[in-house]
Amino acid sequence: MDLSFNIFQILILVGAINGFVWSALIFIQRQKNISIYLGLFVFLFALASIKIILQEKIPYFNSYLPIPLLYQFALGPLLYLYLKTVLGANYKPSSKQLWHFLPSLLFDILPAALLFIFNFTKYTFQIQKLSFMSDILACFLFIAYLYFSLSLIINRYGKNPLVLKNEKKIGWAKKFMLASTLIAVTWLMYIIWVIVLNGKLVLGMMPYYPIYLIFGFCIYSIGIAGYYKPEIGLLKIPVNERNELLTKGEVKNNKEIILKAMATHCYYTDENINIQKLSKKIGINVKELSYIINVGFGKNFSDFINEFRITDFKQRLEDPKNIKYNLLGLAYEVGFNSKASFYRAFKKATHKTPAEFYKQQYKSI
Repeated sequence: MDLSFNIFQILILVGAINGFVWSALIFIQRQKNISIYLGLFVFLFALASIKIILQEKIPYFNSYLPIPLLYQFALGPLLYLYLKTVLGANYKPSSKQLWHFLPSLLFDILPAALLFIFNFTKYTFQIQKLSFMSDILACFLFIAYLYFSLSLIINRYGKNPLVLKNEKKIGWAKKFMLASTLIAVTWLMYIIWVIVLNGKLVLGMMPYYPIYLIFGFCIYSIGIAGYYKPEIGLLKIPVNERNELLTKGEVKNNKEIILKAMATHCYYTDENINIQKLSKKIGINVKELSYIINVGFGKNFSDFINEFRITDFKQRLEDPKNIKYNLLGLAYEVGFNSKASFYRAFKKATHKTPAEFYKQQYKSI
C-alpha cells in the first residue's frame, strides 16, 4: 500500500474531509432546520472523493471492502428534494419520496453486492466498462434532476418577480443551483473527454482529478453556505413558529403577487375557479395560498373571489358599452354562475341588492 500522496490527491482528500465535517455539522444542527437532504448531498460527494483515494492507494480494495462508496444515482434526487424543502414552506421529507432512490439501489448498491457475493474479479475489465456506462447514466440522471429543480423554481417563482427580488431562500436556491450546474458541466465534460477525445471507455484515475477537485470546491461551498443559512431549511419548525405557515414578510410579498395576478389575468371571471386552480395559475401552493387569503386578506376563498367580481361588476356598470346588458348578464360576465349567488354575495359586500345599488348610483346609465 502506497502512502505517498501527490498534490491532486491531497487536494481531493482535503475536499473530502471538509465534506465530512460540514455534513456532520449539518446533521448535528438539525434543530436549526437544515434539511437532511443537504447533509446527505454533501456527505455522498465526500464519500465519492474518498473512494478515488482508496482505489489508488489500496489495489482491489473493492474485493476486500465490498461496501459501495459511490452513490452517484442518489445525488440528483437529493438535489431535487432539498430544493423542495427550501422552496415549499409546508414541505417535509417523508417515506413517499423513497422511490426517487430506486436507481441508486439498482445501480449503486446492487452491483457492489453482486460483485462481493459472486466474486467477479476475473471480469475486471468488463466491470470497468459497465462502471463507466453507469457513470454516463448517473450524469444524465443528475442533469435531469437539475432540470426538474430549475422547473421547481420557475413554477414557484418564475411569474413572481417580487419574490425573486426579496426572498432570501430564492437567492440561496439560485446559488445552490449554480454550484450544482458547475458539478454537472464538469461531470459531462469528463465523460465527453473520455469518449470523444480519448476514444476509449476506460482510463486511469488521473482524468478523475479535475472533476473531483471541482467536486471538492463545490461541496465545501455548499456545505458551509448551507450550514450558515439555517433559516431556509424547513425540516423542523421551531415551537414558537408552528402556527405561522409564512412570515409576515412572505405574506406581504405574496399578497402583492396575488393582487397583481388577479388584476392582470382576471382569474375570478372563471365561474368554476377554486383554490386548487388559482394555486396552479399563480404558482403558490394550495396551503400557502389559503393561509395568505385567510390571514393576509382576512377572508375565506369565496369572499375573496367575490370581492373581485363585485368590484369588476361596479366598474362595468360605469361603461356605456355595457348598457346592452342587464344586471344579471353583467354578473355572469364577471364570474357569477347564478342569480342567487350573485345577489347573496353582492348584498353581503354592499348591504344592498344589486337593483338598489344600481338605482342609487347609476340612474343616468
